[in-house]
Amino acid sequence: MSNALTRTLPRHHHLLSRLKPFDKLDVAQQLSISLWKNAFNKYDKELRTCLDALAVPQLEPYLVWVPSYELGKFEQLAEGGFAKVFRARINISSEIHDVAAKELPHTMISELVLNVYLSRSAQSVNNAPTMEVIGLSQHPHTGKYLMIMQFADMGTLENRPCDFDGDWYTVLTYAIKLASCLVSLHEMEIAHQDLHPGNVVLHRTQIILLIDVGISKAAEEASSEDSVYG
Repeated sequence: MSNALTRTLPRHHHLLSRLKPFDKLDVAQQLSISLWKNAFNKYDKELRTCLDALAVPQLEPYLVWVPSYELGKFEQLAEGGFAKVFRARINISSEIHDVAAKELPHTMISELVLNVYLSRSAQSVNNAPTMEVIGLSQHPHTGKYLMIMQFADMGTLENRPCDFDGDWYTVLTYAIKLASCLVSLHEMEIAHQDLHPGNVVLHRTQIILLIDVGISKAAEEASSEDSVYG
């Protein structure tokens, strides 16, 4: 294990200790995890190997390992200041699931832990302020670890048209749901730290969720360890 990785461990230990056991999760969350576990349980060994390499074996009950060859229609979606994000499709029993796959360097393990904590610590799946984290994989070409998450099928708030043609009900709905997400974050003692329209996504029927929660802090921590992000 690298010295840089060892030094970053204490920063997310407290979140790992606060994760709810699987049997204490909301029933809908248990069902969602079980769906993915049943589909990819033959890759449990690969999942354990990855989590051991990242020094977060505590996350095993909540995640699956998705082999890179299961990532169909793999294409780059965006490139931010911290990592590239890809879109892919996973076929489970003839049902297609669109997912987002975000690069996960060793220096950003705190982001993985934080996102699992946020998506699994809400009182119910409907109260989760962030996209569900499904599992881990590797880039088909570079071999970099990827964090597999739900895909926001309606894009970001930044990409929505500003002219609602007087539809103030929609504006009010977005505002209330965004406020609800922030309340959920703060109840879990987490601050977003980089909130802007590009980090607010819309999913299905006007569901508002947050992405890149706490990433600015994670990047700051990585820089403070004289390590390179990328």
